[in-house]
Amino acid sequence: MSTMFQHHPDGWVYVRGESSIYCDTPDNFATDLGAAYSGLPDGYISRIYVPEKRHVLSDGNNETAQTIPWSDGDTYIAALDALIAKQTTRAIKVEITVTDSSGTAIEGATVSYSAGSATTDSSGQVTFSGLAAGTYEFTATESGYTSSSVSITAVAGSTVTATISLASDTTTTS
Repeated sequence: MSTMFQHHPDGWVYVRGESSIYCDTPDNFATDLGAAYSGLPDGYISRIYVPEKRHVLSDGNNETAQTIPWSDGDTYIAALDALIAKQTTRAIKVEITVTDSSGTAIEGATVSYSAGSATTDSSGQVTFSGLAAGTYEFTATESGYTSSSVSITAVAGSTVTATISLASDTTTTS
């Protein structure tokens, strides 16, 4: 497979390396790149760039109207590893539901882990996005309940779901 950049007629942006590939929407590409991406010039539906060869714009009828040098293609290819890392991080999502011992959702519980925390919604749910692959310990706390934790392993490109059940706090104070 040759190293190349392509804005394909299907609307996706591809950056291909010798052993890896990045594929996403133009908007996500710009976000992951951390720079503006102008997309395609008016009247064209495809852009292909192969280093040290040529830059081709196509109108969709396989008529190549331009063959010009294009230095941005080199920039995008050089950023391939960083693009894949950002895309992978963006794709990981952890969804946690917090319930009481009877299985009823607990609204307003705090779920925390090493990089932050969030409060459960009316369904007892909270979602964390953009995690790097790895293992995380999530802890749920709410007044009147004993805190509880769950360990979750987040894998690239996955959505992980878990439930944390909180028992009523039976301690009394006088």
